[in-house]
Amino acid sequence: MILTQETVPRWALLTPFAQLAWNLKNHVAWYFLGNHFAPEGPLIFALLDMVLIWPITGIYAHHFVTARNVGPKKD
Repeated sequence: MILTQETVPRWALLTPFAQLAWNLKNHVAWYFLGNHFAPEGPLIFALLDMVLIWPITGIYAHHFVTARNVGPKKD
């Protein structure tokens, strides 16, 4: 199982990235464009969710870009 490994392949972050991309798209539609897409206006829930999701996205992106390669050594 991937959770028991000391290191994981970089592609293991693609699933969380897909979920985060979906959340970011919803934040734009619900909060920033809420006046156009929702009759009740911008949803405050989206603002509260952004406070949690956007920093997580930044952490994942930073790790994905800056993680060192720890694959098996090829002799």
